[in-house]
Amino acid sequence: MAALLPVGLPDDWQVLIDSSVKELDEVIIGGGRVDAKFKTTPQILAQLPHAKFVDQLAK
Repeated sequence: MAALLPVGLPDDWQVLIDSSVKELDEVIIGGGRVDAKFKTTPQILAQLPHAKFVDQLAK
């Protein structure tokens, strides 16, 4: 079963993640507000509906 994350995105939106994120132990994601952030792992992010790791996305 996929983990449910409170990212606030519609289930049909594609989530693009730079491939270099896979090398990290933890990541912090969230909205523009300071209190709208949470810590997770790249493995959990990969479980988001329509998540896709893309090489050199951040360049």
